[in-house]
Amino acid sequence: MAIVIFFAFWLLNMLVAGATIDTLWAWFVEPVFAGAPKLTIGTSLGLGLIVGYLTQSAAALQNNDDDSAAIGGRLVLYYVVIWVTALIYHFFFGIGA
Repeated sequence: MAIVIFFAFWLLNMLVAGATIDTLWAWFVEPVFAGAPKLTIGTSLGLGLIVGYLTQSAAALQNNDDDSAAIGGRLVLYYVVIWVTALIYHFFFGIGA
């Protein structure tokens, strides 16, 4: 039951993040850059995935408290989660199709 609740909140978090990026894009990017395309929630999720991928992997490498094996394990786990999330986006939201 806990796994179902976890995935329900994970999906809700993804949708809220996509809606937030979509709204912020409409508020701040579209008025300034006249040729900027409108984003959908699906493309907003992809944009958030790219930014999170780039920023989180750099932040994990900067943590000097752990040994290299712990950092490597954390990065492998992080990349697996990113790829699984990207596959979910691709199959359920049609991003990259």
